[in-house]
Amino acid sequence: MKNVLNNVNTLSNVIYWRLDVTSGKLEQLLGPTGRIYGLSKDFFYKNPREGWLEAVHKNDREIAENSEKLLRFKDRASVEYRIQNRNNGVIFYVKDTKIREKLAGKNIIHGFLTLLTNQSEYIH
Repeated sequence: MKNVLNNVNTLSNVIYWRLDVTSGKLEQLLGPTGRIYGLSKDFFYKNPREGWLEAVHKNDREIAENSEKLLRFKDRASVEYRIQNRNNGVIFYVKDTKIREKLAGKNIIHGFLTLLTNQSEYIH
């Protein structure tokens, strides 16, 4: 996994994140958050949920929120939705895969946000 994460920082179309469920603290964030979200990594570390959800296209927020709810019953959830960059309004179609597990004695959720290369891959 360490090699995979080392490579994420070199990619322009993938974001990796890890969140401690109990504290709500974002522990790790890799990838081009500024280009995709229009938000700095510092913003996400201070406001992880707000940064993510506010950038989700308004018509897709329910879809995105439901992916979190699925993790109460499953260890993995994957959904597709749109993100609207907060600086320039550009819309990105993404696949968001979240995994819930215990890691080093903590309950964590981590995942990959991957840009869909073609709008036609978006199923909604």
